[in-house]
Amino acid sequence: MKAICKLFGLLAAVVWLAACADDETMNKEMPTATTLTARIETSADTRTVLDEGNRVEWTETDRIGVFGSDATQNAPFHIVSMGTGGKALFAGNLAEEEKPLAAYYPYTDNASLNGNELRVEFPREYEYDGNTCGAMIGLPDKEGYFTFRQLAALLKVTILDMPAEACKLKITMPSMSDRSISGKFRVEDITRKDAVLVDCNLFSSRDLVLLLPEEMKTGDQTFYIPLPAGNYHEMYVELLNESGRAFWSKLVTNVSLKRATVLAMPAVETRPVVRVTSHENGATLKGLLPITTVKLKGYVDNYASFGGKVLLRTEEQREISYDGYWNPGFLPAGNFKGVRHNFEGEVELHRGKNTYTFTSTGTDASGREWQDSFELVLNYEMDDTPAEAVDMGTSVKWASHNMCASKPSDLGWTYCWGDNTGTDIKRVDDYDKLDMDKSSIEGYDDYDAAAHCWGDKWRMPTYNDVQELFAATTQEFVTDENGMQGYRLTAENGNTLFFPTDDIFSYPKLSGIYWTSSRYSDISQVYLDRATGFIFWDEDNKKGAYHAFGFAPSFVCQRFYIRPVYGDLPSNQGESVYYYEPEQ
Repeated sequence: MKAICKLFGLLAAVVWLAACADDETMNKEMPTATTLTARIETSADTRTVLDEGNRVEWTETDRIGVFGSDATQNAPFHIVSMGTGGKALFAGNLAEEEKPLAAYYPYTDNASLNGNELRVEFPREYEYDGNTCGAMIGLPDKEGYFTFRQLAALLKVTILDMPAEACKLKITMPSMSDRSISGKFRVEDITRKDAVLVDCNLFSSRDLVLLLPEEMKTGDQTFYIPLPAGNYHEMYVELLNESGRAFWSKLVTNVSLKRATVLAMPAVETRPVVRVTSHENGATLKGLLPITTVKLKGYVDNYASFGGKVLLRTEEQREISYDGYWNPGFLPAGNFKGVRHNFEGEVELHRGKNTYTFTSTGTDASGREWQDSFELVLNYEMDDTPAEAVDMGTSVKWASHNMCASKPSDLGWTYCWGDNTGTDIKRVDDYDKLDMDKSSIEGYDDYDAAAHCWGDKWRMPTYNDVQELFAATTQEFVTDENGMQGYRLTAENGNTLFFPTDDIFSYPKLSGIYWTSSRYSDISQVYLDRATGFIFWDEDNKKGAYHAFGFAPSFVCQRFYIRPVYGDLPSNQGESVYYYEPEQ
């Protein structure tokens, strides 16, 4: 039977050889031979797309085995000719006056029929010539034809970029499996419409080997492999070279093969590859924070040995390396023996464009050194929706929640002072905002995160804005309805603000630090490496009875929260400095 050419869908249906013989094209001048006209069962539920015209075609080398009415066993019948649309006439020798009783395909020299039970043995290894060798049983019908029905299923294996060194395609069942895929089989009752092959020998093989012809050792190739119907917990599919070394080994799990159906495996690549399956290149993700994490999933395939790493380059040209040796489960290193290995790992995702460069090194199944790299680009859009502007009876309005928070009880994101994107994570000695010529950064897009992200009249509060707020409000330590602890500030007009705190310091207790836009200075000088934050604390854990707030000179590379304000810029923009007067 000619090779099946194209198949659409995971479980494509099976088309059976249809129609009766065409008298005009059949050769019937064989007086010494018995002839029979074969057709294959046609069913809307069992269709197999075989050639480009959706027909089954026979080849000149096809043979069927025939059992005669006078006990002739397993007579080989050869194809005589083919009519249009897959019609076929077979001929062979039976005893005089004997009629064909039953037939099967493909012919083997060891088949037998005892009553309605067919026994047949299929080879463990055979040359793959494009024929499916899918077992069928043929019985005479009311119209005088022999209609053939499938006894097995077909596994479709598509291999991309077939290596010239490939010699064998091997299907293997696990050693503990009770299912055989070659050797001796039987059909309990050939008259049943749902008759299937059943393993009848515990010593039958759990291997099936297809020897590949030269013309199938290049380009993309598709193979159709007959297997007994049934449930398969596990099976391995391997592509081997002449020495038996695997180019790859694929594990197929928990599949059900049904009679007269085709199960299509995903197309298999033969070159060593690393693939990301969780995200498409160029995808856009969204979130509240300037930096979040994303879990990348994928697989490493066709490597005999493998080592890999990922380098992240952000839009701000920051680089972060992820090495498989130090990140368990993410691009693992080791001896993979050509077997697919899945991976997953968390990587940072910064606002803007993120370019992840995957680099892999190792050997393929033939021992050749292999190096490869590719890029995955993910774009991250940060939600810069401003908070509500709350009137607290001061010269500016205050945001109802922190930057990068979704509600007042959320802490949001911590920023270095002067970092307008929220992505700076640096030490004091290499922080690139130290040499700015501004004593205060409110409203400057290059430094003020609130102005940069929220726009309009939003900005960071100055030292004077904070003093004005605390002078105009009362402060109370509370636990809000979401269970978050913090300080509630109440204005004379009844409006309130909630400032959540955290435990970033062990003392003072229940503290939280928020940046102002102002530099820090003492009487003698302005400190370029320090800026002013305002702090909430509860000294001795007295629930706000003492020191509701204060100012904290902090290194600019430290990361604190930002509570923006909305209003006009101060007249002395860029000159506001918090001066610390030492006690006399």
